[in-house]
Amino acid sequence: MEFNAVLDREARPENLNEGFLERKLDELDALDVGGGAPYWLTLARITELTLLCAGTYADNGELAAAGDLLVNPRLIVIHVRGLSEPLVKNRRGCVASQLRHLMPTAAGALEWLKGNTWVEIRKEPLLPHLYQRLERSGLFSSCYLESVDQRMKRVADVIAILGVWHLFAGHDVGARLRSLPGREWDFVGEKLCRFGLTLFVALGEELRIFGRDRTENSRSNSESALRERAVRFRDASRPAPPFAWPDSPEMTVLRR
Repeated sequence: MEFNAVLDREARPENLNEGFLERKLDELDALDVGGGAPYWLTLARITELTLLCAGTYADNGELAAAGDLLVNPRLIVIHVRGLSEPLVKNRRGCVASQLRHLMPTAAGALEWLKGNTWVEIRKEPLLPHLYQRLERSGLFSSCYLESVDQRMKRVADVIAILGVWHLFAGHDVGARLRSLPGREWDFVGEKLCRFGLTLFVALGEELRIFGRDRTENSRSNSESALRERAVRFRDASRPAPPFAWPDSPEMTVLRR
């Protein structure tokens, strides 16, 4: 439970970036806690922070950073015929540009790449990686997994919508929105992520309750008790005001 107490203290906006989130995931996986419900609920908390980070990046026009969390693999290596070790691909760069110095001539670059290189994804983007782990656990309800998936799609939608503006780094998206005509403002504003910490906080509270209620019973019995309580929250995939959706029914995070 100490890990989650530290996570609560460190989950500040200035800390939320890919490096911080990946470190927290590595720290969680390094703990000798087995694969019980506390582990998976903590993994869900890290997922919630990652969604918040990606949504904040997207809403503020940091589209490349949002894309890194959503679609851009964390580690790709390039195998080149004749080299004993693969090369690490530049995260946001082009393979052809990176390997230009190895090509015999500039002409026929595509054919040379096809015949002499192949790429290997060694680390998927963080959000799909986390989603797949939650899904494979068998612990989480379909409605919670759908909520995570819908928020990932919402990030993708914002990237697509704001991408047509060709924003430069540090661009004031808020000022750009305020300059839009009313209807366009409404359309774009309603598409923004505007995620919050609702589920992150609620999952942390559930973990604290779980820790207090835990007895000398076996881990499987403890997990059964947790499943019986089910963990019910409001659907955090809905954006916050002023673009609030109507109230939604409670969402069960864990499978019964």
